[in-house]
Amino acid sequence: MLFRIFAVHITLGTRMGNVFRASIFLALFTLFSAHAAEDARLAVVERLYQDYTWETGPRISKRTPFLNEKSSVLTKYLTQSLARLLLEDRKCAERTREICQLDFSPIWNSQDPEGAKFRVVGIGPGNAISVSIVYPGQKSFTLAFDVVHTDDGWRINDIHSPAPEWSLRKILLKN
Repeated sequence: MLFRIFAVHITLGTRMGNVFRASIFLALFTLFSAHAAEDARLAVVERLYQDYTWETGPRISKRTPFLNEKSSVLTKYLTQSLARLLLEDRKCAERTREICQLDFSPIWNSQDPEGAKFRVVGIGPGNAISVSIVYPGQKSFTLAFDVVHTDDGWRINDIHSPAPEWSLRKILLKN
């Protein structure tokens, strides 16, 4: 009798142990999956700033500024629709030889980003990635990058600032 009770205890204990281990595994998997998804959302904005930090240095570079990049480069960071709006604005400026809608670099919130420092802060509501930017001798300000998941991965669908208030998409959609 004692042997049977012991055997039942071991069997239940093993089953309970398996359930416990499976529960722990699922919890950790969910945690790491959520962290990986967060990292993927942050990565597109981090990569944009890493690739174009040189814009904040002296203007001697022979590299192409972000706003002058071709479509295939823009779509590594932006949604197709936002890239198309940027390209349309550029074509307008080339055709008219005037500023059309965009007269500043939205990733730096400035016409002259020299000396800017940035820090990708994190994810806010609605997949908005917050980036803190500070220029020498000035207070920092925050830009929000709305990211969406596309067939090509996470892409920036809009950039906006709370103060002064603007949205890149709204600026580019003005007639």
